[in-house]
Amino acid sequence: MRAATLAWESAADVNFIEVGGGEPCSHDGALFTVGYEGDSCLWGVLCTIKGLAFPPNAAESDRTVYLWDNAFLQGPAGLERTITHELGHVLGLSHEHARFLQPEGTLCDLSSIDDGDGRGVTAADSDSVMGYPQCFGTNPNPLPPYPSTLDRTTVSYIYNLPRSIIGGASGPPDSGTLVWHRPAGQYIVWESVGGVNQPIQFVETTGCYDENDCSAGAAPYWKPVLLHHEGPVDVLMYGPGDFDEMLFKNLDGSVVSDVPGNLVTNVDVPIVLDRFFGPADRSVWWHRPEDPADRLWRDVGGEIESSLDYDDRIYTDGHYSPIMGKLVSGQSSMLWVSPTQDIVHLTRFSGGGIQETLIDKTLCGLSSQQYNGVSGDFDGDQQDEIAWYDFEMETVTYWASLPNCMFSPSFQVGKGKLAAIRLNGAKDSLMVYRPQDSEVQFYDVSSQTMTPAQAIFDDASPILRDFDRNGCTDILWFTPHTDASLIWQSQCDGTFRVDSVVPPSGAYPLGYGPGHGRL
Repeated sequence: MRAATLAWESAADVNFIEVGGGEPCSHDGALFTVGYEGDSCLWGVLCTIKGLAFPPNAAESDRTVYLWDNAFLQGPAGLERTITHELGHVLGLSHEHARFLQPEGTLCDLSSIDDGDGRGVTAADSDSVMGYPQCFGTNPNPLPPYPSTLDRTTVSYIYNLPRSIIGGASGPPDSGTLVWHRPAGQYIVWESVGGVNQPIQFVETTGCYDENDCSAGAAPYWKPVLLHHEGPVDVLMYGPGDFDEMLFKNLDGSVVSDVPGNLVTNVDVPIVLDRFFGPADRSVWWHRPEDPADRLWRDVGGEIESSLDYDDRIYTDGHYSPIMGKLVSGQSSMLWVSPTQDIVHLTRFSGGGIQETLIDKTLCGLSSQQYNGVSGDFDGDQQDEIAWYDFEMETVTYWASLPNCMFSPSFQVGKGKLAAIRLNGAKDSLMVYRPQDSEVQFYDVSSQTMTPAQAIFDDASPILRDFDRNGCTDILWFTPHTDASLIWQSQCDGTFRVDSVVPPSGAYPLGYGPGHGRL
């Protein structure tokens, strides 16, 4: 179970947390339980079944992942693949073999029933962990127990986007602000108080998305993403469905901007960019994975000042996702990566227009398609570089500059979840969090040296901010299953002062996830 959860966590901004066992299992404090069905037959007829799970919108009483004896008789790799498959359903993935025509009346056909709500996120994938190997269109050969390259891309689209890059090569943002979203309809803003290197304390303010009805709740399935991290804190409410006046929210309690619905569609994904078009610019790039044109909002500061289509996008063959950072000349840029393509596309604003630079990653030390990219200023030159993590090989390959990809030989870091973190105020390191081992380590990428492991006993979601404004990254280890969460206050020498805070109940912080790095 822990191997399967780590495989999904390394690809997406999700965190599975074990909250206890005991008999009988209950949903008290847990999203779902795990049940054992022995050698019984499902519905009295299906006796070869290995596992059964539920979709994300299941009622609480139906949220159980079941395992049968057949799962355990496969051996460790087969058991891990079965659990990984069932957890894929929990994350919202359906059977991949449903995308291929199956013989009528067979199990492959019956398990391919689509209720009409499904949507292809990537190309059909014969190697997907979500496919039955005996079904038409899927790979019948033994496959690794973890998600395929396209599986990882799928959950990255669903859970890693939207993205927001605020801060960058100059280090973590120093606003000390943390916004919490409560799906019941409220938001909470934490603003840190106190001087540099003083104990971190927060002043808390609470508001409602609908000032006239605090119980109205946010729109179903909508996801908030930060637009501004300092000054007036702004949140973009994004998600499937019709866009309305809730789309853009100033959390100072004063403004809800009207946004014409025809500016975006309900499949667009917002990517918030800092200084993409210029030093004082903040923009939103609406990415359309299935469309040849993206949409741009420029200078979003309470109102949309301009909007245009980017029709010259050349990365339309294959689903691409962005790695964001100050990759060239200290300016926001995006490196678009596809798991099915060898060419990556560096997109930046230059010479009065959007410029695309093509890079062949196979000539730059990347031999497989299993990489996750983490951007950070790993050499202290005020410009971001990229550390590529290969989950299967447990290695990192370092690109020291762009657009030419000077790269280093790969080095081992083990299995874990990676993020960029600033320990000394001068440059970034890689944080490798291994919840399966209850530890975290920090790697100096340019010198390929690492610190001794430090213990973190609760399975937590790391929230990275410079709360005390000393130029180094503090870590809030958010543990929603406990009343209090640890906060590690960086001393800018690789050590931390440890304290605890009590997060708002029923809320989660915006900007969680290894991929969010220094947000």
